Amino acid sequence: MKLTTLFTVAALATCLGQGPGPGNRPGQGARQPSFESLKTYLSLSDTQVQGLTQLLQQQRESMTALQQEIAQKQRELRTQSQSGTADPAVIGRLHLELQALQKRAQEARASLTTQATNTLTPDQKTKLQALEAAAGLQDEIRQATMLHLLTPPGQTGPGAGIGPMGIGQRGGPGRGPR
Repeated sequence: MKLTTLFTVAALATCLGQGPGPGNRPGQGARQPSFESLKTYLSLSDTQVQGLTQLLQQQRESMTALQQEIAQKQRELRTQSQSGTADPAVIGRLHLELQALQKRAQEARASLTTQATNTLTPDQKTKLQALEAAAGLQDEIRQATMLHLLTPPGQTGPGAGIGPMGIGQRGGPGRGPR
C-alpha cells in the first residue's frame, strides 16, 4: 500500500511541479491542476484533493532546507574527493552525514505517503491498489504500444490503429473488440 500511495503522491507532485497546462496559461493566474481523472477514478472529493495538495505543499516547503543541506554535503564530498590532499576521515564523516540527511528525506517522504493514504476511504485505497498494479505494467504497456498491440492513449479515429508499417492494431483485420 505504501508503494501505491507513493505513486499517487509522486504523480501529484509531478503535476504540481510542472508548468502551466491547458487552461492554465501564463497571465491567467496561478491555478492548481484539477486532477479530474484521478478524482473520477478514485471518487475523490474536492476536499480530499485540496488536502492532498496542501500536504504536498507543506512537504515541499519542509524539504527545501533538507535538500539544500544534501546538495551542500554532496559538493563538499566532491570537493574533498577531487582534491589532491583528500583526508579520508573528512570524506568518511561527510559520507555519513550525507547518508543521515538522505535517511531523513526518505523518512519524510514515507511520512507524507502515510498521511496521504490516511485521507482515503477503504474503497479508494482498493482502487489505488489497482493503479499500483497498472503502474507496475508501464514497461509492458510501452512495449506493446511500440509493437502496435495497443493504441497509444489519446489516439482515436481513422488511422489511429495503423502504425508506420500499415499494421493494424485494435479493431484491425481479424480482430474483434477487446
